[in-house]
Amino acid sequence: MLVRRVYLAAVLAFALGLSAGYGPAAAEELGEGAAEFVQSLSNRTLEMLRTSEISEDERLERFRALLREAFDISAIGAFVLGRYWRTATQDQRAEYLRLFEDYIVRSYSARLGSVYSGEGFEINRVLPQGDDGVLVRGRITSEKNPPIRVDWYVRRPQGVYKVVDVRVEGVSMVRTQRDEFTSVIQRKGGEVEGLLEVLREKIKQLESE
Repeated sequence: MLVRRVYLAAVLAFALGLSAGYGPAAAEELGEGAAEFVQSLSNRTLEMLRTSEISEDERLERFRALLREAFDISAIGAFVLGRYWRTATQDQRAEYLRLFEDYIVRSYSARLGSVYSGEGFEINRVLPQGDDGVLVRGRITSEKNPPIRVDWYVRRPQGVYKVVDVRVEGVSMVRTQRDEFTSVIQRKGGEVEGLLEVLREKIKQLESE
């Protein structure tokens, strides 16, 4: 049961973190107006989760749009690839970032409808992190279960707020993904192409589900 709830929190954190990505830093600069903005984005995200009338393809595209809007996919993708980012060719980097986004979108959006059962979220604390970073400390709430702590790490590249990591009960989703991809590359002889092959196959499987 605990494993399922942590997994659920991870899925919801990626979705609900979209609204938190703007709120905390904006709250510091815009005061009370930011709270209304956060609430508006929260409603937008939760409405997507609640809506059962839309097709799976539409849900996927809505989730992709929200992900692009609020997460720094390029920075996250480069960090996840780790030291292999430096050895990858420009063509490999470009394909990897495209596959990485598609893999994240399809992995999470495919499960949103099945795992969401009325959970919500609340922000407890906002802490500055360096010149352009903000730590948003919050939790996933449920009427049936104890809350699960979720932290969102937000930065402001080019003046636009973006989520760069989500931690569920102290476990970094970005670092977890990095460990997984590193393991795949090592099994494939240390070649980035091996990871690309695995991602292509996984996306094909997700498309057919």
